[in-house]
Amino acid sequence: MNAPTTHPPRQLRLRLKPADSVRGSVDGAWWPRSRDLATELPDIAQALDTRLPRLERVGYRIADWDAAPDRKIAVDGRSVHLEGFTTWPPGVVRFSCPSGTLTLAVLGPDTDSDAAHETMMRAAERTNTQSAETLIASAAAVDGHRTGHAPPAWDTHEKPAPIG
Repeated sequence: MNAPTTHPPRQLRLRLKPADSVRGSVDGAWWPRSRDLATELPDIAQALDTRLPRLERVGYRIADWDAAPDRKIAVDGRSVHLEGFTTWPPGVVRFSCPSGTLTLAVLGPDTDSDAAHETMMRAAERTNTQSAETLIASAAAVDGHRTGHAPPAWDTHEKPAPIG
């Protein structure tokens, strides 16, 4: 019998403002490795546990993720309710527990690493009040400047509705 293969834990790509920061549109930024929310949630929920103990709800835009996960997911033995919306702003995920909420700007997994790092650092600045939309647009602009084309952003994941 072969020994089980173990993989090192993935480094979570997350930056949060300090807890006593200016309240703005977002509390930081997250750069998931995929568009599979059910796969990504356990790692980020565990990382947020010190700021949001007993995570209960996660709100997100359905079109930002490849497949809508079940309405509940088990995280560290607890049930977390997932609330997907069609009218939620692109690139925003909100985590809630009885003691508060955290709202994160979410960069697309295909974002250039330098652009993502720069944007995440800006989102986590103590005095940052930029919206997720502004932060994500700046990441796309930085990436576009470096590569000559913009990466797919969260809101381009879906096809536009026909006019007429």
